[in-house]
Amino acid sequence: MGARPVVLKSGSQTVATPSTAVALAPARTFAHSVIIQAKLVAGDNTGNVHIGLSALDQGVAELIELIPGADMTIDVGPDAVFDLATIYVDADTASDGVTFLYVPE
Repeated sequence: MGARPVVLKSGSQTVATPSTAVALAPARTFAHSVIIQAKLVAGDNTGNVHIGLSALDQGVAELIELIPGADMTIDVGPDAVFDLATIYVDADTASDGVTFLYVPE
């Protein structure tokens, strides 16, 4: 039996107001893995972005901070999924954000 073909999906999220975190994707966007990159295109990000769970507090250590162009990966394997809406993005500067690629459920 051959491997099941996988179609990658993509998206982006922009933070309108610093310290007001936004969900990475709409609710019930299930994925096996996701690569999140702080926007890099010239002029897109002027500050860092912060990735975390739920409502972010930039003063806590559980955040992952990404400089422009840096990326991170979350991979739970082929037998599990997670909801991209449980990942939140915040930014130091208004209109900064992330792009992402994911393997959907």
